[in-house]
Amino acid sequence: MNLREDIRNCKLCPLYQLMETSPIPPDWQGFPEIMFIIDTTIGAIHDLEQSPVTGVVRTRFIQLIEKQLENWYITPLVKCRPKSTTYSKKTMGDCSYWINEEIKRLGPKIIVGCGHRVEQVVKCNYVCKNPIQITMSGKNEKEFGAILEDIKKELNGNQSQLLRNMRL
Repeated sequence: MNLREDIRNCKLCPLYQLMETSPIPPDWQGFPEIMFIIDTTIGAIHDLEQSPVTGVVRTRFIQLIEKQLENWYITPLVKCRPKSTTYSKKTMGDCSYWINEEIKRLGPKIIVGCGHRVEQVVKCNYVCKNPIQITMSGKNEKEFGAILEDIKKELNGNQSQLLRNMRL
């Protein structure tokens, strides 16, 4: 099976039973070089839309990313809905299996943690606010834009280095 199907069929913890659709797999386009791990509590709308970011927040968040970058993807830190309004450390630990599996299978060059709990689970190259906070103010969007600019420079620098190495 492929990664998305493997995640949709996950039964590592009992939270999958609370999902109407299935655990939420990563959403990518192109060849994913940049992984955005979204720290958000999954609700019914996320479940139905199968995305960690929904509505106008999703639209704006993706617009900001696409202004600067190609070959990115987003994935939720935890793939299922919690029984309460927050996730336990055990649930985050169980679901970290999938984050590590995504990193292993897709091999992103850069990992961006969007939210404060992401760093507890995985080492990130960049950390920023979650998409809701980013899109709430022009100041937050500007800070996120600066991170995206740095990522773009880093990717271009790596590419230039690769081209130099290929010529040698």
